[in-house]
Amino acid sequence: MEVVEIEKQKRTHLIIIIDLSPNLYLLQRNDSSYEIWLNSLISFCNIHLLMNNENMLHVIGSHCNGNTVLYPIENDDSSDLKGPTNGQYELFSILSKTIHSQIKKVVRQCRSLLEEIHQSRNGDLIKPQPLISGALAMGMCCIQRHKADVDSSRMAVIAASNYDSTAFTSQYMNFMNVYFTAQKLGIIIDSCVLSPDEPEDVKHIIASKIPMSIFQQGCDLTNGIYLRVANVNAFLEYLIWAMLPDSEIRKKLVLPSQKKVSYKAACFCHRNLVDIGYVCSVCLSIFCSFSPICSTCNTVFKLGPLPTGVKMKRKQAKAK
Repeated sequence: MEVVEIEKQKRTHLIIIIDLSPNLYLLQRNDSSYEIWLNSLISFCNIHLLMNNENMLHVIGSHCNGNTVLYPIENDDSSDLKGPTNGQYELFSILSKTIHSQIKKVVRQCRSLLEEIHQSRNGDLIKPQPLISGALAMGMCCIQRHKADVDSSRMAVIAASNYDSTAFTSQYMNFMNVYFTAQKLGIIIDSCVLSPDEPEDVKHIIASKIPMSIFQQGCDLTNGIYLRVANVNAFLEYLIWAMLPDSEIRKKLVLPSQKKVSYKAACFCHRNLVDIGYVCSVCLSIFCSFSPICSTCNTVFKLGPLPTGVKMKRKQAKAK
């Protein structure tokens, strides 16, 4: 009798970061786009847990007031989340109810905070950005905590807002620190941005911008996948096709690649993206214009005296 050794399936730890900004364009639409987006995301989480019963999952919600762990919840004794519903697997039912209830709670708190700030500023428009760089740092800490229980780990950023390239310039250094740490540890960071279809008269304006360049840089540095999905109905298909496989299986698949990645850096003085700038030799801060004193570390740059009495010789063009 021949004994066949069955290869043990690898255990994967997935960190999903959800953009919970109140400015989501899906919330401003009157159709069921937001419900489809959220149900697709929860289905993707269930499929990841279904692949292996030892897989781990953490879901972090990122908003303008901070970052909140949506799943799993520690020290939760609510009985309404337990038990199957209509024959559904108990783990899937708990995951779905937990994420739905936590998102409603976080969005409600964030909206109330924004209303207070809106009233204090006498009706000024406020467009806060979610603290996704902090959520990535939380995900890195979570991966390090559970690295002994799994074989591989990766993170996925899910956004549903049509941000431009300057949306996260204030968090540029935080993003770069997380990206280089993930690159050193071999952790893949994927990004999937759900962007709506733009009208024909503004498509040329949108195309001239660099969409979500900070996410493109992270995916390129960590060998991840950057996706920009226009149709919410195809959102789940893209997640299963591109982001569900681990790093070993991706080598055997034909997945989308980034043709052009912008590595423009954000200056520390005006938060603008620059191609050429001035870099502090002490703290490596970037500035778009020269300053004798670094505003980050207060280093005074000592410029030597210019040489005097030196005449530059001009080269005369030889007559043909």
